[in-house]
Parts: sequence; C-alpha cells; structure tokens
Amino acid sequence: MEQVESLFHHARGLSPDGSRHRWLEEHCGGDPGLLEEVVSLLEAHAEMKDAAACTADAPLPSALFGSYRAVELIGRGGMSAVYRAQRVDGNFDQTVALKVMAAHLAGPEFLSRFQTERRLLASLGHNHITRLLDGGVSTAGDPYLITEYIDGELIDDFCDSRKLDVKARIRIFLQVCDAVDYAHRNLIVHRDLKPGNILVNSQGEAKLLDFGTASLLARQSDVTVTRLRMLTPRYASPEELRGERVNTSTDIFSLGVILYEQLTGAWPFGERSSMLSDLNRVAKDVIARPPSTAVTAACAEQRSVAPAELSRILKGDLSAVVLKTLEQEPGRRYGSARELAADLDRYLDGRPVQARPQTALYRGGKFLRRHWLPVTAAAVFVVGLLAATLIAWRQAQISRARYIDLRSLTTTLLFDLKNAITDVPGATEAQRILVTRVLKSLDQMVRQSGEDPPLRLNLAEAYRQLGELQGDPYGQNLGDTAGALASLEKAQSLAGSELKLNPSAADALRTTLLIEQTVGEVYFGMGKGREAGAHLAAATDLGEKLVQRSAAAADVVTVGVAYQVHGDIYGQPGTSSLSDPARAAESYRRAIQLDQIALQEDPKLWRAQRGIGLLYTKLGDLNRFADPEGSLAEYRRGLDAYERLPADEWNRPGNVRFRARMMRQIGGALRDLRQWGEAEEKLNEALQMHEAASAADPHDVRAKFDLFTMLESLLELYDDLKNPARARPFAERIIQLLDDLLKQEPANRLWRLNRDYHRYRLATELSRLGDASRAAQIGAEGLAGLRTEADSAEATPIVLRLAAEAFARIEPTSLRDPARAVRYAQHLMRLKPPGDAEALYYIAIAEESTGNKADAIESARLALAALAPVRDGRVPVTRAELESIR
Repeated sequence: MEQVESLFHHARGLSPDGSRHRWLEEHCGGDPGLLEEVVSLLEAHAEMKDAAACTADAPLPSALFGSYRAVELIGRGGMSAVYRAQRVDGNFDQTVALKVMAAHLAGPEFLSRFQTERRLLASLGHNHITRLLDGGVSTAGDPYLITEYIDGELIDDFCDSRKLDVKARIRIFLQVCDAVDYAHRNLIVHRDLKPGNILVNSQGEAKLLDFGTASLLARQSDVTVTRLRMLTPRYASPEELRGERVNTSTDIFSLGVILYEQLTGAWPFGERSSMLSDLNRVAKDVIARPPSTAVTAACAEQRSVAPAELSRILKGDLSAVVLKTLEQEPGRRYGSARELAADLDRYLDGRPVQARPQTALYRGGKFLRRHWLPVTAAAVFVVGLLAATLIAWRQAQISRARYIDLRSLTTTLLFDLKNAITDVPGATEAQRILVTRVLKSLDQMVRQSGEDPPLRLNLAEAYRQLGELQGDPYGQNLGDTAGALASLEKAQSLAGSELKLNPSAADALRTTLLIEQTVGEVYFGMGKGREAGAHLAAATDLGEKLVQRSAAAADVVTVGVAYQVHGDIYGQPGTSSLSDPARAAESYRRAIQLDQIALQEDPKLWRAQRGIGLLYTKLGDLNRFADPEGSLAEYRRGLDAYERLPADEWNRPGNVRFRARMMRQIGGALRDLRQWGEAEEKLNEALQMHEAASAADPHDVRAKFDLFTMLESLLELYDDLKNPARARPFAERIIQLLDDLLKQEPANRLWRLNRDYHRYRLATELSRLGDASRAAQIGAEGLAGLRTEADSAEATPIVLRLAAEAFARIEPTSLRDPARAVRYAQHLMRLKPPGDAEALYYIAIAEESTGNKADAIESARLALAALAPVRDGRVPVTRAELESIR
C-alpha cells in the first residue's frame, strides 16, 4: 500500500501523456495489478479535478426551477450543487433548499441516480429526514429537487461549538439512528452517511439529508457498482470500499464511524487524510482502535470534561457499543439501527448494554451502580429486619389467611371471568351482571384490606378493570362512563397511596400506569381531549420509570400501549384529538420501538406483533389528508406486520376487529386516491366483519361505533362518485346508530357532534334526490347542533372542521351560511400548525362558498403547496378538488 501511494503521488506531478505511462511501467516492476491500481487512482483524481473545474466559479443559475429561483450557494459536491432558493410565483414567501445536478454529469447513470433520490425521498416521511417538496427539470433543462430548508449546522460543528458532553451528543445521535432505522424499514439503504449529510437546527433536532446514493434493498441490481461508485471512503464500510453487495449493515458501520468521531473527535482507523489508511481498509481487515485511546486534550475540552475522565467514560460500555458497530464482518455488527439505538438508550439509563457479555458479575455491577443507595441501606438494616420478621410472623399468618380468601374472590369473579368474556360476541349482558355482582364485594373488601399493599394493589386493578367494562371505548363496554370514572377514582386512591409509599416498586408503577391510561381513554371517548391528554402524559411518565425497573417483555408492551393511546389523543383523525400530529407520531414511534424490544425478548408475544401492525396503521392516519399515497404504504406495512401472526391468532375476536379496521383504512386511502373499484372491494370486505361483530352483540357500544365509522367510509365513497341513491341508505343508518348510542349516553359530546354532522350529510343526499322538505328539516337540526358546538369557547379542531364544511356545502343551498363557514375555518387555522394542509383546504372551500373567487384561489394554492407530490400518476380527491377552484 505504501508503494501504491508513493507511485500515485509521484505520477500525479507528471504530464498525463505517454511519458507518465512509460514512467509507471518502468517503476511498477512488471506487476500489472500494481500498474492498474495506480492508473485507476490517477483517473479518479482527474475526474474529480475536472468536476471541480466545471463548477468552481460558476455563477448562480438564472433558470427557474418550477416556482423557485436560486439566491445563494449553500454547498457543492461531485454530483450536485445545493442552493438556498425562494419561491417567486407571488403566491407566498417560502425558503427552500434547491439541489441541482452538476452540468458535467449529464450521462444516464447519474440522471438515474438523481431520479432515484427523488423517488426515495418522496416515499419517506419522518421528523428527522429532510422532506421533499417538489422536483422536475428547470427551464434550462437541469434536473432538480426542492426540499425543506434546514437552518442548521453540521452535526459535528453543532456539538463542538456548544461543547456538548458525551450524553448530549448521544441523544442527538439517537435521532439520526431513528431516521436511518425508518429508512431501513422502508427498504432503503442510505450508503453515504456522514456528518456532512446531517444538519442540526437551533432546537437540537437532527435532519438526515442527501439520498443521492441511496438504494432500494428490494431492487439491488445496481448496488454492486464499478469503480465510479459515489461514496465517502472515510465513512464507508469495508465491503462497500471493496465494491461488494451492501445492505443495512453498511449504514450501521457508517453510523459507527460518526459516533466514534462524535465521542472522540478522531477517526477510528488511523490518520483521517491518509490515502494509505483507506487503501489498507480495502486490502485487509483493519481493527478500530478503542475510543478511550483516541482522547486528546482538545477533544476533551470540546466535550466539557477532563481528558482522564473522558477516557474513563469511553471505556467499558461505550467502547463495546462503538466497536460492535465497526466490526469488519457485517454479521457481527448490530442487526439494525434500532438495536444500536436501544443499546445507547441502555447506556444513558445506566442499564447493561447488549454489546457486552451478559455475565452475572457485569449485570450485578450495573445494578449496584444504579441502586447503590438502597443497596447500602439494605445492608445497614438487615439485622433489624430479621428481628422484625420474628416479631411479625404471627401477625403475618393471620393477614395472609384473610388475603388469600379476599384475593380468591377477586380473581375468580373478576380477573378470570372478565378475561374469559372480553371481546366475545354477545357477552355484553354477562359483563353487565359481572359489574353489578362484583362492585359491592369490592367496596367491602377495601374496608377490610387494612395496610396490606399487595391486596390494595389487587383491589385497585379490580376497580380499573370494572371501569374498563363500564365505559372504556378501547374495549367492549357498557357505555356507562359515569360509573367507569367512579370506579377509576377508587382505583386511583388505592394505587396512589401505595405508589407514594413505594415510588420505585414495579407493581405500583404498573398498576398506577394502567389506571391513568384507562381514565384517559374514558375521557377521550367522551370527547374531552385535554383531560385525556393529562392522564396519558402521567401514564407514559410512569411507563418510562417502569421500563427502567422491569425488563419483562409484557411490561414493555404495556408501556407501548400507553404511548399508543397518548398518540391517539394528540393526533387520531375523526376524534376529539388535540390535533398535534407531530407529537402523535413521536408517541406512535416510541410504541413501535417498545413492541420491537419486547419481541426481541419474547418472539411469541403476539400482543406486541399485533401492536406493531396497528401502530403503522395509526401512523398512516396522521397525514392521510395531505399524503394518502404515503398513508396507504403505512397501512399495507401495518397489514403485513399483522399477518405475521400465526393463523390460530387471526380468528380471535380482537384480532378480527383489528384486521377489519386495517381493511377499512386501506379502502379509505384507495378512495382518497380515486381508485374506486379497489376501494369499494376493501370497504365491503371490512363492512362484513363489522356487521358480524355488531349483530353478534347488539349491546356492545364499541361494535356499534366501529360500524358507524365503517358506514361513514362507504358514504364518503358514494358521495365522491356522485351517487346519492347509493349514499343515502348509509347516511340514514348512520343517524340511526348514533341515535341508539346517545340513548345509552346522552352526554357524549363526540357522538352528538357526529350525529349533527351526519344530519347535514343526510340532508344533502336527500336534497340531491329531490326530497327538499325532509332535507330542509334534517339539515336545519344538524346545523343548529353544529353551531352550538362551534360557537363554544372550548371548540376543538374537529368541531370547527365539521361545522365549516357543513355551513359551506349543505344542500339545499338556502341553508348555507358562508360567512359563518369562513369564521369557523379561520378559527380552525389558528388551532392548527402553520401551513397545515387540512386547515387551508377548509379555508378554501369556505371562501369559495362566499363567491370570493380571488381569496378562494389563493387559499387553494396554499393548500396545494402543502400537499404531498403526486406519485404514480394518481391524483387524490383533495388535490383534484382544490385544483378545480378557479
């Protein structure tokens, strides 16, 4: 390798004519392999030099790139230049990043790579991956991409300039792992991960850029490439340097190099700028040096710590984690970015990392370091405890006898019987009897329980399960939310007192978490999103404490479910959610992460596998309005995860319900994309499952509400198809179902809101069929209810959205109130994030109803800009509707 480097540097100074080649032949000693290697390096160097010459002093491009013009060069690479650009069509101000393919790379291979980057970016939607906004060919014929503009610094500059310590750097790095894991789960390998492709904004949020060299795992014919492959050798894996086939493990290696540099400021394989070091890595296995040996005084200062202390920090767990990512053999690295992140999370929490051998001595040492105070206290008091045990033995015998009798009753009448009849069609009456019989017994047991912590926690759990049966919308329930909240209040009192006495006890944390979650679920079902959010925030906080204290897979899944419900409350469409989809997505992704961790511990924990499928579906729900194509991909990913369940799990009632829900969402997304035939097929398949569940148990409130949402999807389908004769029966049946639900619980605001909204929908279908008299009566009733809700100071986004639509679009048109519709839409806009596509859409349709074409056209253009780009030629219903506003 030294000979190759020496020959390269000498020949580079010679004229590139016959004399250079003759000189090389003389000095390569007749070794054709050596000659070929040096010549290839010289050719590659010449290509890079030519590229630089083509672009070094190039002025800003004057062409238009769609609606944008370049205003400042941000950076330039071998394949493209990146500019800060401004929107210039006059619609609104917008700063974006503009990526233009280098003019000297006009060949088909590079054009294909550029088009691949556009396709891959369009398929990704993640908080830590730069978002594609547009793409095409400029007026000068140059291919370009428009992405969101990230006002930030490169990750290494951001961390160094602020002198962030090791843990702060790891927390930022975990965001990158999350982005890479998301790409991998979408079968995309980045292949050029490096600090230059990671920006961090002023809030400390990382963004992964530049998928120009990425590839799809599903189509890897181009992954093994020739000498002209695009990579950064310093961060490339050994197999990538050798031109071998790559997979996700290639990105894991690159992440390892980035992490090593973040921790040490050094490169793991020698001198950063040495070509010899790179050549050595191609020719043979080169082992990374331990991070603790790379520490310098300057590096330690940038990490706000003394050199000796930094070396100590980097030994042990962190060294094991970093070196595992940098293994020469791909099979010896972490299996995924998620596994790497999980080990770093364990390090931050002081738990044993998987990269080290899991000996009893190692795990015990970690435990002692995390819990040194209670362990010391235990040692001091052990003698006193032994004495106290002798004195209390007789009292314990008496208490134990009472405990066994009481717990036997609780277990037999509630826990076992409830589990046996939950989700069983036709079991609602059995549940009603169970609640009546057990409630009085529980009250008596509480009075006799004394100071018996295990029994009191069991009683708290019993009250919680009664609350579920009485009125939790996430399960089969009786629709008695008042009774549910009363039971849950008793549960909170019992569990809260035990948690106060033992704040780190896993049993107390688990029970209190479940109670807070159930209270939140009941409030959510009642349309009280803010109250629900407070209880779920408490539940997830308790959950994080629980996973630190319990590695049991079942506990990890329990915490994941709490995050799922937390996400629902912040972003589930069609509910009283708090309309914060970014926060909802964060909770859903944390829930997926927890379910995946649980499956690693117990691969047959089907509850976790089912949860992953459901969570992907919920992620799809969040952005379906703006990006139905992306949502459809998430739904299908969810269905794929669900179908990994064993066949004998599919027919369980709860799993049948989840499958029906997935079919409904897939059908809805196909409807959004105007794939009418496929949509109708999927929706009818889901309808059959929901009809069967409702018919099997007419008293099941959840089954009725599921059926309502199913009928709503079919109503929307036939409404889009302009077929009022097919739509009207669904609208009639929806009103009937909601009337039945409100008879059981008249105070339920969400059900009342939906009934009023669907009165508008029914009135419109009746009007189109010529029944003007009935349409006017039903429509007026619906609008009156919507007006009351929307004029309230507590009006939520869903209320304002439904009211704005109704007052703008109801038929007969004599019932419309365009000014009111605009007022409600503007209020909705104030409650939504800036640039929200859905809010802009409702502003546009409300303004159109006023006859103010100019304002409606302007709002429609803003809404269109917020929608995802069209993919595969399928123009969504919403985009077509907005484009029709002229």
